[in-house]
Parts: sequence; C-alpha cells; structure tokens
Amino acid sequence: MSSDVSYGSLPFREQIGFFRRKLNVPTEAWTDVYAGGHDTAFMVAGANRDDLVADFRIAVDRVIADGGTLEDFRRDFDSIVAKHGWDYKGGRAWRTRTIYETNLFSSYSAGRYEQLMSVRETRPYWMYMHSEAVQNPRPHHLKWHGLILRWDDPWWQTHFPINAWGCQCYVVALSEADLRRMGKSGPDKAPTMEWEDRLIGQRSPGGPHVVRVPAGIDPGFEYAPGASVLSAHGPLVQSGLEKTLRLPAGPAAHSASQLLGLPAARDALNNQVRDFVNSVVSDGQARNRWTMVGALSESVVAGLEVRGVPAATAAIVLRDQEILHALRASKQARTTRAGLPVGVSPDELALLPGILAQPAAVLLDAASNTLIYAFRPTRREAGWLAVQVNYRLKTDAGKVVVNSVRSASLGELADLRSGIGSGKLVLLEGEL
Repeated sequence: MSSDVSYGSLPFREQIGFFRRKLNVPTEAWTDVYAGGHDTAFMVAGANRDDLVADFRIAVDRVIADGGTLEDFRRDFDSIVAKHGWDYKGGRAWRTRTIYETNLFSSYSAGRYEQLMSVRETRPYWMYMHSEAVQNPRPHHLKWHGLILRWDDPWWQTHFPINAWGCQCYVVALSEADLRRMGKSGPDKAPTMEWEDRLIGQRSPGGPHVVRVPAGIDPGFEYAPGASVLSAHGPLVQSGLEKTLRLPAGPAAHSASQLLGLPAARDALNNQVRDFVNSVVSDGQARNRWTMVGALSESVVAGLEVRGVPAATAAIVLRDQEILHALRASKQARTTRAGLPVGVSPDELALLPGILAQPAAVLLDAASNTLIYAFRPTRREAGWLAVQVNYRLKTDAGKVVVNSVRSASLGELADLRSGIGSGKLVLLEGEL
C-alpha cells in the first residue's frame, strides 16, 4: 500500500455531501454497521460513546472537506484519544490508516457513483480501474481492471469499489463513441459470480457469524457506496429491485436486503406501492400492470432450497388483477366463523412492502408452492399474504419468472397454527 492516497485527495461536492448526510452511530465492533449501512451511518469501530464518535466525525470531515493528509488526521486522532482516554484495539499506525483511508475512499466512491449516475444516459458504460498505487494488488481486482459493463448491470451492485480494506479501485464512465474508439461493439460480459462464505465477528460482542460475499471482496464491502442513498427515491428503488431479476435467488435476496435496509428506501417503496394500489382502485380495470413490492429473504430462499422448492429469483411482484381480486365486493362481504370480515382494505394492501420485509412469520404450503406471509393487522388477530413461488409473469419483454402476490386475507391466527400442526404448512421464518 502506498503511503499517500492516490485518488480522492481533491474533495468534491458529491463526496462532501454524502459524508455530511450520515448520522453518528456509537459501536462496539466493526460488524455493528455492515455494508450498505455505512451509507447513512458514521462509525469508528469500538467508539461507543456519542461524544467520542462526534469528535472523530469532525476530524474525518476536516480530512474530506479540506483535503487533510494522513499525518493531519493522526494528530487529531492522538488528541481525541488523549481527551477521552479511549482504549482502542490495534496499533496506532494501522488504526489511523484504516479510519482515514476507509472513510476517504468510500466517500469518494459514493460521490463518484452519484456523478456517474447523473450522466448514465450519455455515458452508459462503466469501466473498472485498478489503481497502480496499490503495492500489493488483489488478484481479482487486477483481473477486473478494464472490464466494461453497462451502469445497470447487476454486477455493479456488489462490485462497485471500494471492494476491500485499502482498495483504491475506481470507475470511469464511457460513451458509445468511446467504445467504438476502443474497437468494441458493446460492453463485456459480467464475470461469473463466485461466492464465498466468510466468518466475521470473532471478537465482537455479538459473536462470530458467517456472511456470503463475492470472491475478491472483503466482508462488509459487497455493496456500491452511495447506491442505497440514491435508491431512496421510488423509481430507483423499483429499478434496483428489478435488477435482482437477473440474479440467482440467493444473491438477489442479499442485494434486495441491502437496498431495503435503508429506512428511506422502504418509505419510498411504500409510497410508490400506495400510489399503484390507489391508481388501480380508481381505474377499476386489470390491464396487466405490476409493480415490485419486495423480495424473499435469504433465510426463506435457503428454506425453500432445503425443502425441494428452489426459487428462481427473490423478486416479489404485485399485479393489478390481484389488487382488484382482493378488494372485490364478494370477498369484502365474507366473514370468518367468528363473524369477522375476511377482506383487506386498500390501505392494508399499500403496506405490502413493510409486511414482506418484516413479517411475523413465513410459512410454506408445499402442495401449491405457495408462501404464506403472516402479519398482524391493526383491526384483526392475523392476516396473511399468499405469494406463489416461481410464477411466470407476462411482461412487454416476454415472460419472466417472479414470485407473485396471489391473494391477501384477514383471518384467525389459530388457522395458521392448525396448518402447521397438521403438517400442511411448514414454518420457514419467524414465529406465530
């Protein structure tokens, strides 16, 4: 690793803005804030007091905004440690370099991501670049040097740099004319995704656990810095979820969880689904419209695989005809044995993203390849959504395989419990 930062030493508006939008988060270990969580949280591993984190925030902000050097930051670091009596882990040289470079490089990459997205219509191709300043290059990063893919290729969701501790890789944007000058008629093919299970958190209070990351990428770096912040806008959330249709179910579930891990992104998706439900109700006609409403979790994907129902994708969609079916008058008039209404309301349908992201439980009806998402509505003991696994959805571009919300009902929690007791339903996640 070189002693000086080779890029990002000239801060720019997007970089500074990205860093200053973060919230201070005290932590016990580096795993307390993971991957895309760094888009909205500023932390220093082991800095577990608000005043300590705040002082480090000021020091890092000074580096990013004023172009301070590593030695400048080390002087601030020493003052902060002395002031708070902080007993940190690791040597001073390693610890200061890690804090300095990780914050500088990640904020630079997030700022670059925002810039590249702003010109994606005229310069739609992104080229991965490995920095020559790195003295001990990672083989995978060298292999990706010069790789050109479209900006919306799913590969970038996990491989947009930085991709490891000390990584200085970066991305440049190219136009159609740039590709022709390079003798290329189109972008390259994305490398085959190789996944590795890595053990992390061996010394964290929460204990060790396994994460799955692409080969060549350190745990916690398998995301595109800044992407989740931009994805807080509804259309970009939809676009991000649609990209997961191209990925295998496991990686797609992971990518979707990163995207929807940001509260602003979930709020944006909820607002868009609410608008979609209201427009369908107002129109009253099924016109083969659909919208993304969420994704299967990684644990549900794994549970389906074990039970012989492998999911082709993690994406979950809602069609207009299912909305009209759930709200039809005959269903609204039906009642349970206790005389309670069965039908859901438009407002409850509009809450689908939150229900799918944080259900009370997820059960499998293996006889029909249907998932039952149980939730607790405000006016009843229980409610559930039936999500058909591997449903063939007809779109303008042809048929795609998705997981589709097929029905929504309100009912008795006892009915779901009896289904588990009889063996008709298998609990995959959560509890009842």
